[in-house]
Amino acid sequence: MELCGETTELDGETREKEKDRESVERNESRGAEPAGGPRGVEQQVEGERQNISLRGRKRTRNEEKWTRNVNKRLKNNGKPYMSSRGKEEAGKAIKQTCSEKCSLRCSTKFNEEDRQTLFKQFWASADRRDQHHFLLRHVQELPVKRIRVGSEKRTTTFHYYFYTVSGLKKEICRTFFIHTLDITKDLV
Repeated sequence: MELCGETTELDGETREKEKDRESVERNESRGAEPAGGPRGVEQQVEGERQNISLRGRKRTRNEEKWTRNVNKRLKNNGKPYMSSRGKEEAGKAIKQTCSEKCSLRCSTKFNEEDRQTLFKQFWASADRRDQHHFLLRHVQELPVKRIRVGSEKRTTTFHYYFYTVSGLKKEICRTFFIHTLDITKDLV
């Protein structure tokens, strides 16, 4: 800044204010928004002009409403959901019982209402851990009763159980167990 041919030194703060005013004037002449943005507010405080920016707060994230998490929750509940590739997947439903040739006669131990109750009990918990605990409570690993000499086959076998309404533990076959809960063989 020159006054009457003399150059005066301005302190840093005054220089910054001068530059800000110049940039605001340039932007206004171009039709741009003031430095505070479209929501900027200028206030006069004790003779000094201040530019206060009122920014809106950023939207808070709500992970429960994310499409990916909604579909995951629907899948874990056994309800119809949309796959990540956009394909509509069917919900879980009870399948037919094992055949009449079943040696354990599973279809005589549990009627359709009992099976429906077990199905709902398993799928009511959307948490995969709870569903795995359900499976652990109803599947028991036991040693094989007879091991033949010279054979190096499996040494354990799995027994599947459901509890009746009265609380009795009844053994059933693997097919009946899988079809009642509508799960894959890999889970058991």
